[in-house]
Amino acid sequence: MIFNHLGRISICQMYGNDYEQYMDEIENMTIEESFIGDNFSKIKSKMKGFLRNTDILNIGKIYLPTIIELSKKMEGKL
Repeated sequence: MIFNHLGRISICQMYGNDYEQYMDEIENMTIEESFIGDNFSKIKSKMKGFLRNTDILNIGKIYLPTIIELSKKMEGKL
């Protein structure tokens, strides 16, 4: 869901005539950022425009360890 939303933000940035007017509401991802943590800003900075295979691989290298860490944290809470 996070990647879908970041993709929609990127599309809005590229093609939306009124993006600047709604930028604050569109880019407000406070909840997602608190969930993912420090790596969120790294992921978000790379999710702009059209992604090449190398871009996707680099994002995956950041995202996968983050998700594994979150999963381990959640194991103890279930």
